[in-house]
Amino acid sequence: MVGPTRKPGKGAPPSLSQSHTANTNTRTPSDTDRVLFNARLPPALIKRIKIYAVENDISQQEIAEQALDAWLKQKGA
Repeated sequence: MVGPTRKPGKGAPPSLSQSHTANTNTRTPSDTDRVLFNARLPPALIKRIKIYAVENDISQQEIAEQALDAWLKQKGA
């Protein structure tokens, strides 16, 4: 009886010199880097943030960063 046929592999991984992401996905971000942070918020709050951002020429990212920083400082963290 013949066993199942083996599918061909994908080949060897690229060397570090060939990889455009080598050593970039494991480094520690600096204070000036930005990393993705997701949170689910009520639609009404999102709408208020968007309106405030447009009316005050500030990005939603800046609003979130300033708000979270102020909240953490208030909590003593």
